[in-house]
Amino acid sequence: MFRTRKGFFQIINICHKERVDFLTIGGDLFDSSNPGKHLLDRVFQGFSAIPQVKILINPGNHDYWHQAGFWQYFSDLQHVSIFEPKTEYFEFPDQKVRFYGKPFISQSSPRPLWQGIDLMLDSAYFNILLQHGDLQSPNSASNYNPLNLSWFDRCGFDLVLLGHVHKSDKEILTAEGIPCLYSGCPCGRGFDEDGSKGIFLIELLEASEVGQISFVPLAGPEFFKIRLDLTQIDFDTQLELQEKIIAALEKRIYAYRIRSNYDCCQLKLVGYLSQKVNKELLLTKLKNMFFFVELIDETKIKINFTGLMEEHSLRGDVARYAKRLATGPDLLNKVLEEIGLADLNVEQAKQVIEQGYYFTMQAAEQDLDIYEN
Repeated sequence: MFRTRKGFFQIINICHKERVDFLTIGGDLFDSSNPGKHLLDRVFQGFSAIPQVKILINPGNHDYWHQAGFWQYFSDLQHVSIFEPKTEYFEFPDQKVRFYGKPFISQSSPRPLWQGIDLMLDSAYFNILLQHGDLQSPNSASNYNPLNLSWFDRCGFDLVLLGHVHKSDKEILTAEGIPCLYSGCPCGRGFDEDGSKGIFLIELLEASEVGQISFVPLAGPEFFKIRLDLTQIDFDTQLELQEKIIAALEKRIYAYRIRSNYDCCQLKLVGYLSQKVNKELLLTKLKNMFFFVELIDETKIKINFTGLMEEHSLRGDVARYAKRLATGPDLLNKVLEEIGLADLNVEQAKQVIEQGYYFTMQAAEQDLDIYEN
């Protein structure tokens, strides 16, 4: 999927620079089965800039093939080959290469697109499967063309190039040693697409052998998710807490090679603390470290239960009442009935009580509205 024009044209430039013979796209080049004309024009422009490169596209579940659909927009480009339902393979005699593939014709496909088709591969050619689908273990279900490694072996492909999974991955080898690759989306667009993004350069050797496989990262911000457990941090003041969070974060930044003021970070804080994190103050510091940052605070207040049980205060009253609820099932059932939660099972009731308890413990003693709620 190319939401950024820059990422798409980086790939076009790499094709020029590396003098590649083929550019393969395993589906979901577009996010929709009805992309706008402006986007189609930009992709047409990019493809037109590399007429020496043979481009093969197998439509995925987002940009699936349909009769008289938008894929006809590229029909004038002789070097672009797009799989249709009746297509079994595209052949390139000069390079002795055949590309096999079946396109999606709707947004999902619970049945394998190749189901019931017996392939007879010609060993004189380098046989490559270019397929959009979900690599699964045998007999596992998927709504997106379930595939499995054993089928690749039975067919006897020399290389399998896959689309659908957004995360690029290292090659997977079948039992017979067939390399299988998910290229992933070339540009991250959110924290659900974290990590390095780019494309693979694959060398094809004689005798149907795969040579060097190189991952080429694309320029642009990357998305990282970092989780920090603050339970073991010792601090006396909010300023000291902030400094220690930043210090722990900087170690992760160095380890992950995150680029300052360029990459994006989702920081999740967890653990137990003696006081709340001042999120506004922390965000002020974080915004100077990343291109974009998202802060998620899941920390909880660390409570001295033994001390609270003897404390003459609102918090002490709550602690003692919570103990009565925990040790007195009759009282617990009565309270749940009074607040309309009598149908909860034991585990659900515990969760409700725990949430209410921690919420009250974090409230200031004079905050009677929170206490009453």
